[in-house]
Amino acid sequence: MLLPFPENRVPAISAAATRTLIAVTAAVSVVQLTITRNATLPIAGLSHVLGFTPAHFNPLCLISYTFIHADASHLLLNMCYLLVFGAGVEAAVGKPRFLGLYFSGGVLGALLQALVALRMPILLSPASAILGSSAACSTLIGVYAVRYYRDRIRFVGLPYRPTVVELVTVFLTIEIGAGIWQIFSGQSQDGIAHWAHVGGFVFGLCCAYLLKLDDRGTTAYWQQDAATALDNSLPGAAIQRLEQLIERNPDCGEERIHLAEAWLAYGDMDQAADACLDAIRIHTGAGRRKEAARAYRAIRELAAKSDSTDSAARWNSPLMPDLTPAELFTVGLSLEEEGNLADSAEALRAVSIRVPGSAEAETALVRVIAMYGGLLKRAEEARILAQLFLESYPNSPLRPRVQEMLKQLSGA
Repeated sequence: MLLPFPENRVPAISAAATRTLIAVTAAVSVVQLTITRNATLPIAGLSHVLGFTPAHFNPLCLISYTFIHADASHLLLNMCYLLVFGAGVEAAVGKPRFLGLYFSGGVLGALLQALVALRMPILLSPASAILGSSAACSTLIGVYAVRYYRDRIRFVGLPYRPTVVELVTVFLTIEIGAGIWQIFSGQSQDGIAHWAHVGGFVFGLCCAYLLKLDDRGTTAYWQQDAATALDNSLPGAAIQRLEQLIERNPDCGEERIHLAEAWLAYGDMDQAADACLDAIRIHTGAGRRKEAARAYRAIRELAAKSDSTDSAARWNSPLMPDLTPAELFTVGLSLEEEGNLADSAEALRAVSIRVPGSAEAETALVRVIAMYGGLLKRAEEARILAQLFLESYPNSPLRPRVQEMLKQLSGA
């Protein structure tokens, strides 16, 4: 018996749906096999009650047949495949879709086997019940193969570790070949519903491509390649992968931050800063203020690590001349919301310095006064800025608020 396990992907502990299916299926099958062994209920009768028999169509049995098995080895093999491939699929598509794929694949696999049996009753007996979760598990294998195509699978007792693509190629070849052999030879003594396996597997493949899991898989592998390259001090390789990722998804700001880290490791602070600036623009344009603030902090942190004094001075400046005042204002507000008041005050004050005549500058300066006079405990600077505000903006609607703050600061 070939029991599989992924070489570089540990089944997720949080795969609750997968583990629940395993527990329920194992419990039902153990009861079924125990009853059968003790002859309490004839095996043929039990199979026809819970199994799916093409000649006696019962829609409920399209689900119930996945919970019973022919023997203990059949159960063990299917549950092993369900654990290995189910956990990965559940992590990729979520619990509801995972369960939908599992049971839909079981239904379609049984229907395909039934169609072949009913069309060729002499060769494949339609009175034989279909048992087991193999078709449903085959669906998961198909989905897994698309999402995790670069993974390798180990088999107990086999020295060779095939990739998932190699595994499913062999699997599909064997199943289709066995199914065709049954049809043309009229021999089906192995008792295996090969067409159910084929139907479930093809259904899984189609669903995976419809869900664009191939794109998600490629993105995840390229991210992994970039991280590995950086860990191995190969920034050039990381830059190449990250630029490919950005080309696939130009609106992804996070990849640009990683690209900035790679450029810094490569020794080019200006390129690193440009990547962070692009990330800030993307996030602010999409209304993702927290992510924009993170990119702003990243550019300051990278500048502090830079070996170039000129680059560090340029990019560590709170004025951030390469950002528009509106972008800098958005970043400042987000930094304030997350409690990073010192950086927020610097960014907002930079807005008031760069575009003093704008409405944004008035609001920014008032917020800086409030932060200086409050939690930052820089009361003297707050008083100076309040007086500057009153002198610079005599007609501002925010003037009464600043006067009240100045009064409180003077009395403090």
